[in-house]
Amino acid sequence: MPTPSSTKSYAAVLPPPGPSWAGSLMGISLLSSLLKIHGFQSSQIPAFALAVVVAIVIIGGWLIYRSPSFKTEVMPAWAMLSMGLIALGTASPVVLGDDLWGFMFVCWSIGTAVGLVAYSLYITAILRSKAGTPTFAWGLPLVTPMVASTSAAQLHEHFELPAMLRVSFGLFL
Repeated sequence: MPTPSSTKSYAAVLPPPGPSWAGSLMGISLLSSLLKIHGFQSSQIPAFALAVVVAIVIIGGWLIYRSPSFKTEVMPAWAMLSMGLIALGTASPVVLGDDLWGFMFVCWSIGTAVGLVAYSLYITAILRSKAGTPTFAWGLPLVTPMVASTSAAQLHEHFELPAMLRVSFGLFL
């Protein structure tokens, strides 16, 4: 039986609102799409609205707290933000209809730009052995171009822009 002196107490540390919270943005955005696809009509719009609120809190929180900074060791958080914005944009025409393809394009553009910067900085750190000890989070910055690629293909299909298909293919490579 452990004694009080031999047990350690750990306090949960919640980072301030910012990119570190973007996993919730990805999940809620995906949930809103799935609710629509599977016929839960009364739940899809509240879920999407919650995703929009989470995005505003994340962006506003980062503007206030500037946490995390834009350093190599926290690129996984920035990759989550990238994919969260892309997921929010992708959910918008699914949940609310064809009028929001422009919103999807804006979210995709911002998310893809952030994701490519995170990818570039992180892959460089990995190749130079400056990314620290390998963790599961290492994969987040590395998959952002592929996530952006799938949304680019959807944008190509809607807008019929041949350039978007090339962008989609290029991001996937």
